Amino acid sequence: MEHYPFQSVAAERITQVNETEQASNNFRVEAVTESGEARVLLVRKHILLSKEDDVSFLEKTLAYLREKNISVPQLVATRTGAQHCTFAGCWWQASIFIEGNHFSGTPEELMAAAKGFADLHHAFTG
Repeated sequence: MEHYPFQSVAAERITQVNETEQASNNFRVEAVTESGEARVLLVRKHILLSKEDDVSFLEKTLAYLREKNISVPQLVATRTGAQHCTFAGCWWQASIFIEGNHFSGTPEELMAAAKGFADLHHAFTG
């Protein structure tokens, strides 16, 4: 977390998010900003994105979707203003943590997901 503007991180409060992904490792981190504000972050270690250009493309995609009013993670800038950093040979990003449960797919959730996919399709094609 040395790359990010936090005065302290509660190390005993760092937990790996339940659902593992093939593309990344995600960690829930409780931290305090330099101004004293408590924050809960999602810190992502990219596994498949090995080039900085790939991480930058992901950031540009998130920015584009945000402009189209699609709900996407809010990235936290590093001390230098970048939206990612490298550590131990991997690219890392931090975003504001959003509480949630693993998607299990009730009929209502599937309908909401279908609408979300339609919104994404429209954002990319419309």
